[in-house]
Amino acid sequence: ISLKTGTGYISKDSTVAKSFAFKIGATATQAEANDVLTKMVVSVSYDNGADSVLTTDTLTGTQGASFSKDFNGITRNKAGIEQYTFKVINKDGLINSAIVKLTVQ
Repeated sequence: ISLKTGTGYISKDSTVAKSFAFKIGATATQAEANDVLTKMVVSVSYDNGADSVLTTDTLTGTQGASFSKDFNGITRNKAGIEQYTFKVINKDGLINSAIVKLTVQ
């Protein structure tokens, strides 16, 4: 799994303003022919708390070979830490993830 880079994407830990609109994207590709991807989950953790699931995509067929997801969000209107995690899960339950931490000031 890798985070998308380029214009309009946040792909590394960043300091941002309150109520900041952002886009984070991730692309996952199966490592081997029989390593079918089954799910991509996007979650958030506020101020080092527990993760809350934002979206879940079930992957099937040729979509399970690779998958791309963009998440558009707005930070809270308060200072703190927001950590966004993209997890991809394969048919055997193995998980790979990519994380972006936003420090909101």
